[in-house]
Amino acid sequence: FSDEMVAQAAQNPFGGEKLVRPLVFHALRRHWMLMDRTMKLEDAIKKAKEFVHEKLYVKAAFPDYRNRFDPEFKEKPMPNSKEWHISQIAVEYKKATGKSLASDEVILFDDGERNISEALKANVVAVQVDDETGFTVKDWEEAMDLAWEKYLGIEVE
Repeated sequence: FSDEMVAQAAQNPFGGEKLVRPLVFHALRRHWMLMDRTMKLEDAIKKAKEFVHEKLYVKAAFPDYRNRFDPEFKEKPMPNSKEWHISQIAVEYKKATGKSLASDEVILFDDGERNISEALKANVVAVQVDDETGFTVKDWEEAMDLAWEKYLGIEVE
């Protein structure tokens, strides 16, 4: 799971939002159909599309790359942590909803152990992804299980 700018530099069409949104769409459509066996495919597709386009905020940026090649970060480099990413999502969320975003409403996916540890300390749901495979449906499902456990106090098997 990478930055779209990094993916383009590597001649990979999938990175950032172009990777995350379709993957989450697929996982949600599948999830809702499993949870409600009477749901029609077109209804699950519509529900997943609405969520992905209206309620999913994605910020994928690799600081080392952006600080070297993105003019936006020449003057003030992006910190080598996820605080910038989360703050950008909070700004987008506030613009869209008029509400503040609490840290426990954020899910972070990262391949760095330090970033995951820091996120957990800040009460963020955090999932460490494999640096070889990147962000996968399995990672999304793990995050959903963690969120259910956190918010409902039930363990998901």
